[in-house]
Amino acid sequence: MIAPPKIPTHLESADIAMLESALSIEGVLLPQPKWAGQTAKRLQIESAHLSSPDLTGANLRDGSWVDVRVGGGELSGLNLAGSVLRRVEILHARMSGAIFAETQLRDVVVKGAKLDLANFRFAKLSNVKFSHCMLADADFGTARLENVTFESCDLTAADFFGASLHKVDLRGAAVASLKGILGLKGAIVSYDQMIILLPELAAALGIDIKKD
Repeated sequence: MIAPPKIPTHLESADIAMLESALSIEGVLLPQPKWAGQTAKRLQIESAHLSSPDLTGANLRDGSWVDVRVGGGELSGLNLAGSVLRRVEILHARMSGAIFAETQLRDVVVKGAKLDLANFRFAKLSNVKFSHCMLADADFGTARLENVTFESCDLTAADFFGASLHKVDLRGAAVASLKGILGLKGAIVSYDQMIILLPELAAALGIDIKKD
């Protein structure tokens, strides 16, 4: 069970044009904030709704996002490395190349997002659901995933090298050409997916498959 964000029914709108390190944003609606390219380490966002934000290339590492909903917007290249995300929903956002390295994600739902080339290296994901997301070439290398679901996602060529998985449901996801196939230990896959993964698995185990 993924806990949803605890956000008040009514939020006052706020216009925050410039971010700064250690800034705290709490209990507001942020309509179309334009923070592209800005740097604000240790930013804290709590009980807030970001509507169609532009965070392209923003450096917001080592921050804290608690009880936050993000609706739409452009988050490509956003750097949240080392951050904590708890009870967060991200809906229909473009997040190509977003950086979640060493980030802790707990009770997080990402739906309808474009996350190709996203970086989750060394991240810790617990109670997370990706639904209808593009995750081609995403990097989960050495990440820890527990109770994570990839519902109708495209994981083509995603990398799980050295990852640690527990109760990770890949059923219904596109899994062609996965990298770090041995990192899938602990995952749940369908029979059809296993047939697709067999050549990569055999190669990783040094098994030479010959036609009769």
